[in-house]
Amino acid sequence: MAVSGNTQQFILGGSGLADGGTLERRHAARYRLRAAVDFHWGASEGAGWTRDISVNGAYVACPIVPPLEKTIDIEIRFSRTSNVYSGLRMHSKGLVVRVDKGLNSGFAVTAKLNRLARRSPGKT
Repeated sequence: MAVSGNTQQFILGGSGLADGGTLERRHAARYRLRAAVDFHWGASEGAGWTRDISVNGAYVACPIVPPLEKTIDIEIRFSRTSNVYSGLRMHSKGLVVRVDKGLNSGFAVTAKLNRLARRSPGKT
């Protein structure tokens, strides 16, 4: 899952404000964003979609959740929108800090998600 080959790095930042100026109690602002996610731990793997994301982590909605307090590898892929180039990806190791099971299953992960990489043309 790691981004390989020639990459260009981008830095993300947050204002610390959300909801039009309401101060967040977290260390970084969270943004509602739906992006494809692949993750794995040991020999197990899963896939889902981000519900929200910050430079310190994300919430991932998915049918298969990793165990609580497990370290995982996570890759977030951004599809083409008017604001985001389709070749951008984030890859990081993270710690699962919350697990929700049932109809709306998913998990929260803390990870440093502040570097985007864009794959060079012709790379997969």
